Amino acid sequence: MSATGKIRRLAFGLVCLTGARLASAQVLFEENAAPQPFRVEFSSSTSCRDATEFTRWLRAFTPRVRPARPGEPALTFVVQLVPTEAGVGGRLTLREPDGRETLREAPSPNCHDVIMAMALIGAFTVDPLATIPPHLMRQNTEPAPPRIEPQPAPESHEPSLWRFEAGERFGAQTALAPNLTWGGAVFASAVYASGQVLSPSVRVAGHFARSTARGSGGHGEFTWVAARVSLCPVRWAPSAALGFRPCVFGDAGQLKAEGFLTLGSAERRLFWSASGLELQFEAELIGPVTIGAEAGVFTPFRRDLFFFGANETVHRIPAVGMTASAGIGLRFF
Repeated sequence: MSATGKIRRLAFGLVCLTGARLASAQVLFEENAAPQPFRVEFSSSTSCRDATEFTRWLRAFTPRVRPARPGEPALTFVVQLVPTEAGVGGRLTLREPDGRETLREAPSPNCHDVIMAMALIGAFTVDPLATIPPHLMRQNTEPAPPRIEPQPAPESHEPSLWRFEAGERFGAQTALAPNLTWGGAVFASAVYASGQVLSPSVRVAGHFARSTARGSGGHGEFTWVAARVSLCPVRWAPSAALGFRPCVFGDAGQLKAEGFLTLGSAERRLFWSASGLELQFEAELIGPVTIGAEAGVFTPFRRDLFFFGANETVHRIPAVGMTASAGIGLRFF
């Protein structure tokens, strides 16, 4: 049955059940054309907590009522809502200014319907000519819109602050041979790009360099192959596209020396190890492409001696060496 049919049947039943009371109300209405003042006392032991809904429905059904002013004698609608097995039970008590009371009950499956039914009872009790406005009839005959269940918000994934880079460098080092040793390197690095000063990075690079030495007793060739691990805990960025990192690094690899055109020509290979400090610089070039440079000092852990014959020293590994390089890089993330 539609909601309009229910309301009409409820109204008809109320007229039949309260005929005597409606007759007296008719007389009251005819003698007093002005709207009747009223008050509402609302109590609920259910989830229905809107104390103003009864008043809205009551005034929608009849224009012959108005809210009472403070201290003014008025009709009192005592609205009580209690839970029942079927849903919500409504109890409406109409208390007149002379103390007389009328009790009506209206069960319903939900709060909205039970409050509307009690407001309709109250409207007919006060005004036998109470009506249901057409717009409310249309509202109650239209099917309820489908319930839209709230969908969980999609999980937000914060972008990772870790960035990975790879690139190559060309540069020179001292201490490996008597002369400046030129070579190159390839590297991969992981950077925590927090945008703050504390922005650590780690770089792993493979280095290769070669140099020659000549003397009266012949000539020699020095070849250096090593891996370098650089740890850089902080970053100073004068702008978003520029950055400087102070780093500590360690080398491990091999230094090979070969003699040619010498008496007792020989080849010597030794384990190369060193540690040092360097300053890394990097700037964004275009898109993911960067340019960078490094410069630093290091201390070899061995100070081997290389010579031609017994009297001609070719090279002695010093206590301190220098390194510098520059090149391009590519950011993957």
